Amino acid sequence: MIRVRVRLLAGLAAALGHDKLVLELPEDAKVATLLEKLMRMSEKLRAMIEDDEMSVVVLVNGKPAHPDTRLRDNSEVVIAPGMVGG
Repeated sequence: MIRVRVRLLAGLAAALGHDKLVLELPEDAKVATLLEKLMRMSEKLRAMIEDDEMSVVVLVNGKPAHPDTRLRDNSEVVIAPGMVGG
């Protein structure tokens, strides 16, 4: 198992009820694994992440990440609502 520090910004933090948490994930965890675990913790957060009108931006150790980005022990992950332009 690895431990990952997670920081949720804006409405995502409100949906979960926490802005910072530490989660344990399997050794082979990816960003998608983390998002799935977070969505199981809160239906409101799930709805926000899965909303086609809203995207989320994920940074791992300060760098943009994709769902298949591998996480390592002590990774710092920031998840923020994406910007919607028009």
